[in-house]
Amino acid sequence: MVKRTKTVNARIRHISVLVFCLILLVTTPGCWDRREVEDLGIVLGLAIDIDPESEDENTLKITAQFVSPHGLGRSNSMEKQGSKPFYNLNRSGENIIKILSDFNVVSSRVPNYEHLKIIIIGREVAEENSLYELMHTLLAFQEIPRNTFVVVSDCEAASLLEEESELESMPAYEIDNLLRHNQATSKKLYRQSIGDLFKEFSAGRSFAVQRIIREDTIVMEGAAVFRGEDNKMAGFLDALETEGLNWLTGEAKFAAVQIKDEEQGGNLTCTMSISKHQIKAMTEDGDLSFRVNIWAEGLLMESWTLNQNIEDPEILKEIESRISEQIKLAIETALRVLQKEYKADVAGFCKELRIEDIHLWEELMDDWDNTFSETPIEVVVDYHITGYQRRTSR
Repeated sequence: MVKRTKTVNARIRHISVLVFCLILLVTTPGCWDRREVEDLGIVLGLAIDIDPESEDENTLKITAQFVSPHGLGRSNSMEKQGSKPFYNLNRSGENIIKILSDFNVVSSRVPNYEHLKIIIIGREVAEENSLYELMHTLLAFQEIPRNTFVVVSDCEAASLLEEESELESMPAYEIDNLLRHNQATSKKLYRQSIGDLFKEFSAGRSFAVQRIIREDTIVMEGAAVFRGEDNKMAGFLDALETEGLNWLTGEAKFAAVQIKDEEQGGNLTCTMSISKHQIKAMTEDGDLSFRVNIWAEGLLMESWTLNQNIEDPEILKEIESRISEQIKLAIETALRVLQKEYKADVAGFCKELRIEDIHLWEELMDDWDNTFSETPIEVVVDYHITGYQRRTSR
């Protein structure tokens, strides 16, 4: 009886092991969705333009930058023959999904967007189309990552993917790195990814996107302003206005500010970084206004006024006052364009009002950009010099 029981138990264990193995085979199918990298066309950049060859103004042209495996591994002889580490393909149509699908008929490799770095939107596309609809449609492709950066060009977007760089192997890498490295300038906006843009779309507020221009090389300078009501581009901010916007929002990490000595004819240059930033919403007798306070500090880095004693406390105080006025002027210039020309609150004044007075915000939120355009804003800048540049004896 005992022997028979042991036999039954052994059979049960064997059956259990067999069932377990079958479950593993079903639940861990291995590389069922494997795709060989040799069969993939890795896309690093997309450029979206209005097709200039089409009679229909709604026809889009999308240019995709693919990695060229032969170009990446090129030898010296291939370099002389002009082999590139990338190649660009373009397709046209009225539907983004169809256009992206059409790349399969011109690419010998299956397009793969998992490593997409940058999406460049042409000026005409940004002015005539909702950025929300464009981004929402692109995200229908599950491969496109939400951390892909988005920029707007004031020229043909596709031309920027042709601009070869001496430092980077591909234009898409050049643009991606230009966006990532913004610590040493206030002329560039804080980078916006697809995920960041959807936060703005969800809030229904106006926003700004980095502008990219083409000179002798690719330049990141200025910003594109989008209205929250339709997510279409209202216009561009230039470099000075973008600096003012960055100081206004507190995003400026570093800036070099120059003033001219009218008496001596030389220039003084100071660095600037924001130590404290505040936007205060105020309501008095039912009237709404804002006060912007900026506390900044920096070093006196360059002086071409050799006969002036820049260590004199009175002279230092005058320099600080003039730097403060110059920063204030840039902020007020940006505000004038945003309020009177574009009527778009991209600086986040609405968030401060919502925090300060939620009931007033609920009354004004449906027509906020128009209300913002008429709201008084006072700007106060307090700049202090904390030190001098490294000095050498004469």
